[in-house]
Amino acid sequence: MFVRKDWLQKLNLKEPKTIDEFHDMLAAFRDNAETLLGKDAAMMVPFIMGQDVGWQAQLLIQAFIPDAVTDRDWFVYGFEVRHLDRPGSVQGETAVKSAMRILNKWYGENLIWKDFALYGTGDTTQDNLTKSGYVGAFMQNWDLPYRDGKNSFSAALHANVGPDADFIAIESFPNNAGKYVQPSGPLVDRKVFFPASNTEPLASLFYLDWLHQEDHLFFMQFGEAGVTHQVEANGAVRGIAATGEKIMNSPNNIDYTTLVNGIKMPTIDLTVKSMTLAYAEVDPALVQKAYELSSKRNFIAHANVGAIESEEGMGQVLEKKRDAIFAKAIPASAGQFDAVFDAGYQDYLASGAQAIIDERAAKWKEFYGDKTSVND
Repeated sequence: MFVRKDWLQKLNLKEPKTIDEFHDMLAAFRDNAETLLGKDAAMMVPFIMGQDVGWQAQLLIQAFIPDAVTDRDWFVYGFEVRHLDRPGSVQGETAVKSAMRILNKWYGENLIWKDFALYGTGDTTQDNLTKSGYVGAFMQNWDLPYRDGKNSFSAALHANVGPDADFIAIESFPNNAGKYVQPSGPLVDRKVFFPASNTEPLASLFYLDWLHQEDHLFFMQFGEAGVTHQVEANGAVRGIAATGEKIMNSPNNIDYTTLVNGIKMPTIDLTVKSMTLAYAEVDPALVQKAYELSSKRNFIAHANVGAIESEEGMGQVLEKKRDAIFAKAIPASAGQFDAVFDAGYQDYLASGAQAIIDERAAKWKEFYGDKTSVND
């Protein structure tokens, strides 16, 4: 979760720690639009999200998933990556419905971008509003405001608003145990493979062997000294925003350095310090805080039960139905929210989701019996 640090300071607000405090912060942004935006007060968007509500409100959804949720329930109701089926903390209500009920309330109070349902993946309208300085808060990837050098959210705010305008990462939605948690997949490592169509496997092996040498890997990750990076006195590497042919199309050339996941430095301490310095035009303290908060995760065990036949070909179909539920339920009048959400959810279940849940439950029973944890 990111909020405008300068807006908090200007309105003498503390970082919110609960859903209610977060709501009050958004209301303060709305009610002080003229103070914060002057002649552009009508452009105020306290909280922005796009069509993919399940992703851009995921931390709110996670807050309604019980802390004691079992591996079994996480797996059985786990086909939907945006947690639509996750069990919730309210009797008879999924975690998503509880979260959408809050978003419905916020929408009615003019705390959410009214046009959220119109803009999907790839559209830049949401980013443009945020970079222009009209947005108070949003949820996204942990480093999104700081990526892309002079084109980053952070650099754009400095140019469009002023040097004090920044987004800061915060924790704001505790679960029923008072914990701030985020879903995480199983621990994995990278595997490098050559496709059958590779006609030069020996050359590919030579490249991997070349890349494995530390000086080569360092160059691929950080580039040319004085052009794309500089080495600090403590050994950490600071990124420099490059232009022209020296730019890196992905952070630290991660698309080319297939042997590592992230950056590789001699120690963990130098790795973290270098990572926070890798974002040109950005205060490293902002990056470090976002990284530390994003690293606080609950590890979710992975159940290996083989293929789930009912899932085949259903991904995009159910995703569209899920997003349609959000697009209709969030703007619905308060009195119609339950009817709109429930009708959409029943259609979603009947369209294949219930069959997936049932097959997952049967597979769990087959492989794990009456256990509720993969480690029992």
